[in-house]
Amino acid sequence: IPGNYYVTESLISSLRDHSGKVRLESALALGRIRDPRALPKLVASLDYPQEDTNITASKVDAIFALATDENKRLEAFSAVMDEFLRDDVDGMTKFGIISSLLDNMGPKTTIPLIIEMFKEKDTYAEMASKIIVETIGTPAIPYLQIYLKHTNNKIRNEVSKCIYKLTGKWE
Repeated sequence: IPGNYYVTESLISSLRDHSGKVRLESALALGRIRDPRALPKLVASLDYPQEDTNITASKVDAIFALATDENKRLEAFSAVMDEFLRDDVDGMTKFGIISSLLDNMGPKTTIPLIIEMFKEKDTYAEMASKIIVETIGTPAIPYLQIYLKHTNNKIRNEVSKCIYKLTGKWE
């Protein structure tokens, strides 16, 4: 169905449906169809309030599926980052974005975003730490060490805890 106007438009409008399952399936289908008209609407849909982490991750995955060349990948990354950095985006939406970025862009690009989550309330800082320790693991250490001299005490403390959990040594 690539390029079918009515299918794409119907799926785009479903990104705002009240049902999380409908929003999830719409994002997945848009990623498979790869109609570039969906890209701005997928980005705009990231602001759905209190969105489930899996749905947000699926939306970001669909955004990257539409980014077929390096320039479009950079545009997609930029659009997703604009959404991530908005002050009114809740922590769960940010985790959905991080989850997808980790898959699509790798740890080098994603770890700085995870580190930013340490500034959030403690629940989100704990979740960020868990992503680093359980999902990325020891490959995260060189990236984490950069933040041991950060000006924000909370970031330094959380990074130090992550390194300890990964190595058994305090830095």
